[in-house]
Amino acid sequence: MFRYSRLAALLAAVLVTLFGAVAPAHAAVTLDVGWVDGIWVEYVNRNLEFWVGDHTGPTLIARNPADVILRARPESQLTVPPSPNPTCLGTPGSPVWILPQIQNPNLLWLGWSAITIPSGTLVN
Repeated sequence: MFRYSRLAALLAAVLVTLFGAVAPAHAAVTLDVGWVDGIWVEYVNRNLEFWVGDHTGPTLIARNPADVILRARPESQLTVPPSPNPTCLGTPGSPVWILPQIQNPNLLWLGWSAITIPSGTLVN
């Protein structure tokens, strides 16, 4: 389980780095259940574009990352186990939120996608 926890922590750090940790000044959409590609990458006119792929409704919506808040629900909260533990999770006994690796319709199922970029596009 902790291999995935480290992956989740790394993904969270990447999201904060790419999109910022500050909530947008205008009304944002909060996504806390269902399938969401937290990083959806496209290559358009020799530029990488980043979106949030919202699969929570009947059709896919490409959302601007500045317009989205991704929220882990309380049901995804666990407690950091006693040592030895992955230090990226925090102090033993403190809370940590772990998103599922298998889709659970009651929790945020966060992924990422670069499926629209053909193989070899970014070589060299």
